[in-house]
Amino acid sequence: MIKKFILAILLGSVATLYFVQNDQWVHDEIAQKFKHFFETSYDCAIDFKVKQVNVFNLNLTLENLEVRPKNQQFSLTPATLPWQWHAHTMQLGLSWFSLLGGMLGLEISLDGVRGNSTIADSSISIVTQHVQKLIEGPSVNLPVFLKSLTFKNSSLQVMGSDPQLACILQWDSESKRSSGLIKSSISLHDGSFGILKRKIVSNLAGTLNLDIGFGPQGLYFDSQSSCTADLDYLPVGKRACAIIGNMNHEKGEFEIKSFDQSLQVNSLKLHVVDSRIQVEGTAKLPFAYMMRLADPQLPEAPLKGACTFDLKASFARGLEDVHGNCIIDPVYYNSVKLFDAARVSLNREDAHWHGNIAIEHMPLIALQGSWQWQESPFKGHIVLANEGAKVLPGLSLWKIAEKNLKINIDVDDQSTISGSYDCLINNEKQEDQMQVAGHAHIKSGHCLIEGTGPQCTYNAQFALYPHVRIKQLNYNDEQGNSLISLLADPHNIDLINGSLNFSLFQLLVHNALNYNLQGQGTLRLQGSITDDCIHVKTNLEQGTIRLPETYNFMSNFDADLSVNLQEKKIVLNSLQCKLHRGTLQTERAIATFNDEYQLMYAYLPLTFDSCLLNLKKDLFAVFSGTMSITKKDTELPSLKGHVIIDRAQLNENLLSDKFQKSVFAYTGSMFDANNHDMQCDITVETKNPIRIETGLLQATAKVGMHIKNTLQDPKVSGLIELLSGSLYFPYRPLHITACSIYFMPHQLYDPIIELTAKNKIKKYNVSLQVSGSVQNHHISLESSPPLTEEQIIALLLVGSQEESLNVMMPALIAQNLKTLLFDSEQSPLKINNYFQSWLKPFKNITLVPSFTDQTGRGGLRGAIEVEINDRTRALIQKNFSLTEDTRFEIEYLLSDEVSLRGIRDERKDVGGEIEMRWKFGG
Repeated sequence: MIKKFILAILLGSVATLYFVQNDQWVHDEIAQKFKHFFETSYDCAIDFKVKQVNVFNLNLTLENLEVRPKNQQFSLTPATLPWQWHAHTMQLGLSWFSLLGGMLGLEISLDGVRGNSTIADSSISIVTQHVQKLIEGPSVNLPVFLKSLTFKNSSLQVMGSDPQLACILQWDSESKRSSGLIKSSISLHDGSFGILKRKIVSNLAGTLNLDIGFGPQGLYFDSQSSCTADLDYLPVGKRACAIIGNMNHEKGEFEIKSFDQSLQVNSLKLHVVDSRIQVEGTAKLPFAYMMRLADPQLPEAPLKGACTFDLKASFARGLEDVHGNCIIDPVYYNSVKLFDAARVSLNREDAHWHGNIAIEHMPLIALQGSWQWQESPFKGHIVLANEGAKVLPGLSLWKIAEKNLKINIDVDDQSTISGSYDCLINNEKQEDQMQVAGHAHIKSGHCLIEGTGPQCTYNAQFALYPHVRIKQLNYNDEQGNSLISLLADPHNIDLINGSLNFSLFQLLVHNALNYNLQGQGTLRLQGSITDDCIHVKTNLEQGTIRLPETYNFMSNFDADLSVNLQEKKIVLNSLQCKLHRGTLQTERAIATFNDEYQLMYAYLPLTFDSCLLNLKKDLFAVFSGTMSITKKDTELPSLKGHVIIDRAQLNENLLSDKFQKSVFAYTGSMFDANNHDMQCDITVETKNPIRIETGLLQATAKVGMHIKNTLQDPKVSGLIELLSGSLYFPYRPLHITACSIYFMPHQLYDPIIELTAKNKIKKYNVSLQVSGSVQNHHISLESSPPLTEEQIIALLLVGSQEESLNVMMPALIAQNLKTLLFDSEQSPLKINNYFQSWLKPFKNITLVPSFTDQTGRGGLRGAIEVEINDRTRALIQKNFSLTEDTRFEIEYLLSDEVSLRGIRDERKDVGGEIEMRWKFGG
């Protein structure tokens, strides 16, 4: 009976409890008690609805919770409240096991939490004003402690108006009390972080282990985190980063690295002192990332380069002080180098950034200056000037003195970049100067440049994104005449048409070299740009361009050129050049450059056909052949070629060392050998003999020469051979039977010469021989029958072997025969000055004055010699000191060995002679 009674009581109690836990009045009472307890214990306001009460497992389920600061209404506009949070459901439970120990172990589970908080006094309001109180427990005298806390599908949004900070986190977590600590395991599903209107981090996910405890100094915590996130201003596809670190109450250390290692933040140390967070560390960040971080409105530009930071910063009421330095590696826009290196000092004080900046672009320029940046209103300013004097590359006469290049750059709150530049360039040698000045304006990916230069004005429009493209370019002289005109296709800015006036090249060459190019014309351009490659076709539409130092000129040419900026390569696909006389062409030429835009490799093959060459009016030649110029790394350029002289006429003495020097000097000047030496391997030969015509020498010659070593120190070997010709003396020429000039590598301007010239003059076989070298030679004159050199010279001059000029012209000519043969000036006028001007009236009649003996005591004798023809001559002779009659003589050559002579002497006796000559020996 008792058992039944007890069972009935138990069943009745259970039934009573079952109906009680579902009674609305009970729910209302519990809600009222819990609301009072919660608001009293945690100093806040709470609204909710009791969903379920389970007295059997001591569990209470609430739904639609809204928690906020006391005396505040829940707001749909979160920023109006310091903090608030809403939960879809909340379960509170007590453990029967903990009741047996005399303590109430509270287990809380929250689902669908949505929290909002502002930042106040550099702290997250919901943490300092609410969460910390929850962790510390209620202030009422009840044996209640937080045993576990679970969050599911939760999120928190933190906004700060002063530091302009925004943070959103989505997570699940589980916290349990163990050994006096609250140990939490947090799983982040998503999150983002931004500051100063810049979204820094998105897609934050990972795990966070957090231990919270209580010590003598109050609440403390220890955490370890391992997360991944996207850094928004990194390039698309390369934003994923790994974040690991730990935080031990007041100190922490973190590392952030992108998966492609382009961004590395090493040993980022945090230290909390008196509610101030101090940050110190080093970081390597992409330059493009920093640019977009500085100005979020900038589009993603194709910038390459890295910044290395060494910074110290502090946070109190947001970001306060920043001090540090930044070193920037070479930065490229696509494949175009903007600069080699930059050093920037960073300082932030009261929302004002400032520092110094140094930029180098070698070998072009080095700049130094300062910069400033305001956060509100958003604007910046940079001032730069060149450091030290700088010679313009390729223009050795022009130099920019220190501080003569000034650049000012301004950035406003609309991300508009405007700037001005002013550059003064001096030519100390010519005591001349020129100034380039203008301004630039960049907005929404478009750039406008206007300015003035030496005797010109210019303006240009560019599109900057996603690639730099010329939209329009005009360059005019002082009179407004167009020197450059380029215009992009309105439907496709990758296509460009335009023209270049030849006067532009004349202006550039004059300013650079003080040399006046001759010619006129217009070059037509058609270009296309794909990726980093520029393809240009150009032709000379009208006009002629004179080639320096020649009487030849260019009448037309067509060229096809490609420039690859990424590979730093220029390819001349084809060149067809039509000259007034001849053609010049190349099939494919190439040049590659290093990162400093220094020439590393070049190959230029040339084929020329029937081209006219004039060397100072002394050499006229038509030549053909091939030539190639090669350049490798730091080696000297190499010039190789095979030149064939189709035909040529030389109006200069081939035997003159001055002429030989002028030829090599002219060749060196064509390739600027004085400033840039060049290896050479050139073969020169004649197809048809060269005609040589001077006042003394008329001949034909063939050439076969090989030039090696360098242009400044050439080694020449080979032979110039005279095939036929004559040395023209007033009476009779000497015909060249053999003449060779041998060039030796060790004596460039002193070749070996062997010359033999012969002729029969009257009854004498006269020969002239030259041996030795051009600068150290021996000249000999011989005749058969034998005559002295003076007699031979007289024979060459006046056709008489008599000693009539022994004391006069023969001795003078003998002394100057060397000059006659080897002088560089052999114009007919000068040769006439030697011996023709006074002999010309007596072409066939020769006056022969002489003394009867060398002492002159025998009286003065005079004669007239008449050249009737090649075989017959007559002589009339008279002694003016005696009363003797006149002597008559006539001579006739029967053959080269036999002559007949008739004589009537002073005594009127008549006689005759037969002269016969024999030659003995081999």
